[in-house]
Amino acid sequence: MVVEMLCIGVTMPEDVQFEVPRPIPGWTPSTPAVDVASFQELLTEHQAVAVHFWAPWNGHDPLLDRSIQEVAAEFAGRVQFLSCNVDLAENQPLCKRCKALNVPLVAVFVQGQLRRPILGVIPPARLAQELVARLSSDGATRRWWQLWR
Repeated sequence: MVVEMLCIGVTMPEDVQFEVPRPIPGWTPSTPAVDVASFQELLTEHQAVAVHFWAPWNGHDPLLDRSIQEVAAEFAGRVQFLSCNVDLAENQPLCKRCKALNVPLVAVFVQGQLRRPILGVIPPARLAQELVARLSSDGATRRWWQLWR
């Protein structure tokens, strides 16, 4: 769907249009689904776990899923990629545990410890960089003056 942008006080050329992502009916992420019951077991089985929190109504989730698909081979054997539907009532405790307040979001756990989440849609190369940062020993926290990088 194409939507024209209205800017008050700014003149835009007539041919400028923006693509707005829309939900894809019946779409689900390519990664296996996780729930509260199986989550703790998966944390103990894998060194690192990345959970893609998504919602059926969010048109941006398929874009993040494509980025995850592109980097999954690079992190094979190091990171287990999973997905969690935030709209399901049974997943609410997991959403709270992972502090998933917005979607799309990737919560990264290393040795069972939650690292800083990856929020929003980002290209595959940037996603790979963000994952490497979280897998490193200093990826757990970020100083306040580093927020603008």
